[in-house]
Amino acid sequence: YCPTLAEVVKNCWTIEVEHIVKMMASQAGGGSQDLGGDFPPNPFREGGVADADEFYDHALGDDGGTDASSGQDGFVPNAHDASFAAQASLQGSIQPPAPPAQPPQEPQTRWQMLMGCMSMENLRSYFDVDTSDVRKRIIGSVTYVNSPGGFRYHVLGVNAPALVETESPSASNTTQTKKVPGPDLYGPFWVTLTLVFLVAVTSNMSVYLHSDSKSDIEYDISHLIRATSIFFFYTFGLPGMLFLTLKCGAVQGLGFVELVALYGYSLVPFFPATFLCLMPWAIVHWIALGISTTLSGMLILRNVSGPILESDPSPAHTKAGPILMFIVGVHVIFYFVLKFTFYHHRKF
Repeated sequence: YCPTLAEVVKNCWTIEVEHIVKMMASQAGGGSQDLGGDFPPNPFREGGVADADEFYDHALGDDGGTDASSGQDGFVPNAHDASFAAQASLQGSIQPPAPPAQPPQEPQTRWQMLMGCMSMENLRSYFDVDTSDVRKRIIGSVTYVNSPGGFRYHVLGVNAPALVETESPSASNTTQTKKVPGPDLYGPFWVTLTLVFLVAVTSNMSVYLHSDSKSDIEYDISHLIRATSIFFFYTFGLPGMLFLTLKCGAVQGLGFVELVALYGYSLVPFFPATFLCLMPWAIVHWIALGISTTLSGMLILRNVSGPILESDPSPAHTKAGPILMFIVGVHVIFYFVLKFTFYHHRKF
């Protein structure tokens, strides 16, 4: 009798299944008896190995040490685990390169700080105004002349919210939000430049109107140069001196650009005064320039006196008094400089 291939495979499969069943029964029973004699008892159960730690010690050796190919204590990895452990240890030993150390930054000098303040990026925000903003500020320099802090808060937008609601001119009466620009340099620059040309022209015309010999009159270009020096020093030089004085006196709340805006827009009352100085009467010149200087000084005092007095809580105002007197004294000097430099004539 010659068994077929199918019978051979079936017999092998049956024997294998019986061996597996006997092994499972032997481990479940815990005994060392021979179940059927075909499958040997569990050698570790027979040797008295009761837990996993003893099993690992028995597998690794009697001394319980670790083999050279082992990873952690009591664990014998296969070839795949050994290669994985080697890669992990290699990756752990290789640290990513540290970022290069940044060189210590040197402190900026005062000249570098000044150049940073004069950069185009910093100056751009002070020229971000349109025609309507400048027109409102020119009108506000007259309407808020006697309002304590009114020009700073309501016109320049100092300490005001970034957005305000304004009524739309459309028939629907809807409201729209518009950004309130802060203190600017655009308006003061053009107000000063316009006044320079007005004073230069009207001063030469005043000489012509007060002269007996019309043929000997020539246009004096020096009036233009003097007007440029005087008015631009008033708009930018005096605020710089006042700003340094306030810093030395620890007065907070008044910035340089804010002071420039105050002094620049305070020149608006001198526009009509230049035309009144064309009249051939000296008393008109004194009155027109005096009223303009008074309005200009009131606008500045009513807007800077608040922060200055708040920084000097002493009853005698020992620190605020000299600063305010300095502002008043500069305006008095400015008044006489205008009169005797541009509108003073020997014969009226």
